Amino acid sequence: MSQEIRPQWQYIQSDDALKAACRQLASAGRLAVDTEFIGEKYYYAKLELLQVSDGRDAFLIDVPALHDLQPLAQLLGNPAALKLFHASSQDLVILRRVLGVDALPLFDTQIAASLLGYGAQVSHMNLVREIAGADVSSPHTTSDWSHRPLTSGQLDYAANDVLYLHVIHDKLTEQLNARGRSTWMEGEMRDYTDHVFASEERDDGEVFRRVKDWMSLSGRDLAVLQELALWRENTAREQNLPRRLIMTDEGLVEMARFQPDSKEKAQKLRRANVGQIMRHFADLREAIRRGRALPKENWPRKPIAKKTEIPDGLIELALAVLRSEARRQDIAPTVLATTSELEQVIIQRSELKPEELPLLHGWRYDVAGKKILDLLEGRIALYLDRDGELQARSMP
Repeated sequence: MSQEIRPQWQYIQSDDALKAACRQLASAGRLAVDTEFIGEKYYYAKLELLQVSDGRDAFLIDVPALHDLQPLAQLLGNPAALKLFHASSQDLVILRRVLGVDALPLFDTQIAASLLGYGAQVSHMNLVREIAGADVSSPHTTSDWSHRPLTSGQLDYAANDVLYLHVIHDKLTEQLNARGRSTWMEGEMRDYTDHVFASEERDDGEVFRRVKDWMSLSGRDLAVLQELALWRENTAREQNLPRRLIMTDEGLVEMARFQPDSKEKAQKLRRANVGQIMRHFADLREAIRRGRALPKENWPRKPIAKKTEIPDGLIELALAVLRSEARRQDIAPTVLATTSELEQVIIQRSELKPEELPLLHGWRYDVAGKKILDLLEGRIALYLDRDGELQARSMP
């Protein structure tokens, strides 16, 4: 049965209207939240629109038009209200930076759906279609949210992003309870939010590892790249510009490899942008000087590759077990583990701590991780039953 909702919303463009909206929403036990932002033009994504719904009304908050966001911070920082999101990682980071609060506790409908067989990364549009029977497809997915005025079509699209989340939350919660997976979801939300916020913690000494082709350098050249990458990171942050507009990855690697001491030499580098070099040459030369002065014992080190050979067929055998258990649970295999995570288990199983890999702790361990380890340690044998299903038998 279709539960299509006709988009109804209030567009908030003043501080007084925001205060009134937040007063109305303050008593809600659940708040559906989404954001529209511009990320490609800035170092820090620029929040343009924030959508909040209590399941009845939707408020579309024009963030750049406002001066006082404190009522919004109090609303979304309230630990008594459950926040409903879909694919929330970027939303959480933006809200922490803009409002100074963590929008917790959290229920992410994409993650819940992945535990129930809807797919590893089901879209909001497809989830609305499957659960509510409604079509919310729109040409405004790639809108420029910084352009004003926003059109009614854009605002309808933005409202739909939150208006269905209460219905979806009800249905997914019912299914999680019916299948005994509520504890799975609780664990997922703890691990997920810890990971999202931890990934935002800066380790500026490691930013060079994000530069494409950094592994092609070594020794002093890598020490120079470390300084160049740190300079670029700080400059991009200060100017709130994408890293690539300060200096491309190719340019950083070229500068680190050839370390030109004059503009004339720098202009001859084939893979570096001349305009970027000329604009920043004094800073680039100083970063090169710092890198060259770094003592050898402080040079960055490349990771030492383990030369462990994985026996032919072992990955395929472990994948077969993983896929078999995923099929039994009616979830996508990648929800349990990726191929690279399986390789980690095979190569480093004696060194890995359970918390370092999802497959080795929590519900994933109970469902498939233990069986994978038992396979690798020779504690089970595999066979096909009469229905062609892969089964495991404990070894004596």
